[in-house]
Amino acid sequence: MSDCLLCDAVSGKRAHVVAFHDMDDVEIADAATLIRKIVKAAGLDHYTVLQNNGALGGQTVFHVHFHLVLAWNEIERLHVERVTRAPVDHGDFGQKVRAVLA
Repeated sequence: MSDCLLCDAVSGKRAHVVAFHDMDDVEIADAATLIRKIVKAAGLDHYTVLQNNGALGGQTVFHVHFHLVLAWNEIERLHVERVTRAPVDHGDFGQKVRAVLA
């Protein structure tokens, strides 16, 4: 038995992976394929795939996982409200992203 709730719950796991950015390309592709299979098998048309990283990102179980949130109607769906706060200095974040994508 490990210290990880999800490692203990899932059989045939590959490795303990904490966050999305820790996944390799194969793991990301496998996760996307599995999510798509579940969505198609369940006949879903309206849903949100949610994935949190780090405590400030809302992650409370520190093993990478995805939430499939169903949207039944306008009321019973995921509601996200953006709170406007003081402007944040993002520094050179944009430049770093452009460099990675170049």
